[in-house]
Amino acid sequence: MTDQSENFASFFDGLSTKPRRVEISEHSEGLTFTNTQTGEMTFWRWRDLRLAQQRQRGAVLVVTNAKHPDARLGFETELLRDMVARNVPILARPKGRMSSKFTWGVLVGFFSVVAGAVLVFTVPPLTVAAGRLVPDPWMRSIGEYFVNYFADGGRWCTDPDSMVVLDNIVADLSAAAGEMPF
Repeated sequence: MTDQSENFASFFDGLSTKPRRVEISEHSEGLTFTNTQTGEMTFWRWRDLRLAQQRQRGAVLVVTNAKHPDARLGFETELLRDMVARNVPILARPKGRMSSKFTWGVLVGFFSVVAGAVLVFTVPPLTVAAGRLVPDPWMRSIGEYFVNYFADGGRWCTDPDSMVVLDNIVADLSAAAGEMPF
């Protein structure tokens, strides 16, 4: 590194919110940073560095250390960001981004399934066809489940006069509906 003004970064020790200005030096095994006020030196290995904030053009690159997860180092200059990205390859590319082809493929597939389900279960001629695909024992089982689910714990009509009225309502509805294919 040639220019001394580009060798500085902000260090947060994790014990306070006060940033400390540190001077960075690169080594083959890691980086050393020296507190400009106290002269205290700290060494972090490349393999222990973790990305704490997504790398974006012009933004501060923030890394932390696996052995000191509360401490973080903020690289403000492009020279230091490139140095870290060069030595820790996983930091060079943004994490969590999917390709646009994959994203569009997932979205088109999902909405195609939803649109197909809406068509099959809401368009009357298709509901008849879908109803024929479901076996009769399944239909009875599903019907029994819903009757038991909605009637469970409820009050039952046992009055003979009310039962006659209820039977008349059911007969009127059945006559109006005609022959149902399912």
